[in-house]
Parts: sequence; structure tokens; C-alpha cells
Amino acid sequence: MPTCVALKCSNRSGSSSNTSFFKFPFDDKDRLHHWISNINRQDWKPTPHSRLCSHHFKQDCFIQFKTRVCLTSDAVPTVFHRNSRLQAMAKYSRRKKKGFCTTNIHSDMHVCALTAVTHDHSYIGRTEMSCEDRTSAGDNTAKASSSLPVDHQQYTVKESPRALKRTIWTVQNRLAAYRKKIKKHREQSKRLRRKISSLSSVITTLREKMLVSTNCADMLEATFGGVAKEILTRVNARISLARS
Repeated sequence: MPTCVALKCSNRSGSSSNTSFFKFPFDDKDRLHHWISNINRQDWKPTPHSRLCSHHFKQDCFIQFKTRVCLTSDAVPTVFHRNSRLQAMAKYSRRKKKGFCTTNIHSDMHVCALTAVTHDHSYIGRTEMSCEDRTSAGDNTAKASSSLPVDHQQYTVKESPRALKRTIWTVQNRLAAYRKKIKKHREQSKRLRRKISSLSSVITTLREKMLVSTNCADMLEATFGGVAKEILTRVNARISLARS
């Protein structure tokens, strides 16, 4: 498990999903010298197994290569939580980028060595560019850099299409449930109306045939309460109106 060789840096591989670890540029002696000088460790030299984490590089030092994060061919670490002796080193990177528009620089292409365990990365050299090509590439690099972690914060979309589909599906299910309830209440109301109409007809028949007294018929009607009584009253009113 690689660890960062910078002083007072305890980052380890796997401790943070936003942290990447990079090998030292042994094929570029000039840049290797600046890396070692910026790390500022006395009597220390890097080995092929030494790694430096992404927290010590500025945002413009990264480029996105497919699904991997790599360093530019002139990247130099300058972020070490100290202000002394690093201003001159930062100028080196800016001078080299400025001269890139007028001088053709050839560098070997190294495939990024990345595994799920070590998160090691190599470097990708830049091909020859004119000033106009450099400007276009800078825009593309800026777009790719925007997808990298800034201050180690992750940004997520609030409303994804999948979340919206789930919301629509939930609303549709609730609407279907409400429709079933309405249909059920309507059927119950129809059955209740038929029952009341039947009972009302029985009471009317009993009255006409003088099988029950008026008081008894009133008692039967009084047994209906609430909505049933209201419906019975309306049915009786319609029957009386039809007879008249």
C-alpha cells in the first residue's frame, strides 16, 4: 500500500477516494530535481516505489485520460503547506508552459499504470502543438479538470432522471389507489340506494295494505340513520310526487 513521501503528509492509498498517487519522473532528470527540491527532505532520494499524492499538485497539473487521472508532462508539485523556497519552483512550470507554444517538445508516452489497490498513475507526454493548438488543448484540459475534485468535495446532481422516474411512478401508484377507493365508495353507495329503495317499497306496501300502523311505519323509517335516512327521505318524496 503506497504512502505519500512528502513531509507531514499521512495520505495512504485507499484512505480517500479523491486521492491519487504518482510515480517520480525518473525519465526527466530536470523535473525530477525540482520534485526532490520541493519535497525538501534532507539526505533523501526517491526509489521506483516512492509515490507523491495528488494533494501536492495544483489543479492545472492534471489531465483526464479516459477513466484515469494523470499528470501533465511538465507537472511539478508546489503545494506543501509552506511558503518558503517554492516560488522559484512554481515559476519553472509557468516558464516551461509559456515556451511550449514556440518550441516543439517531444516526450515519450507512458501508459497510466492504474490498479484498484494502489491507484498509481504515470504520465502522458504532449505532442507538438502550435500556439493555436495549445489554446484549444488548454480549453479541453480545463473542461477535464472541472470533473476532478476541487478542495476534495464531491458534487452530485440534485434531480437525476432516475429519481424523477421514481417520483412519477410513486404519484401514478397513489393516483391509481385513490381511483380504486372512489370506485369502491360509488359501488357501496349504489348498493345502499338499492337496499333503501327496496325497504322503502316494503314499507309503502305495508302501509297500503294496512298491515302495519302509521306509528309502526314511522318506527321502521326511524331505524335508518345518517346517509341511509337522508336517501330514504328523498325516495319517499319522489314517490309522493309521482302519485300526486
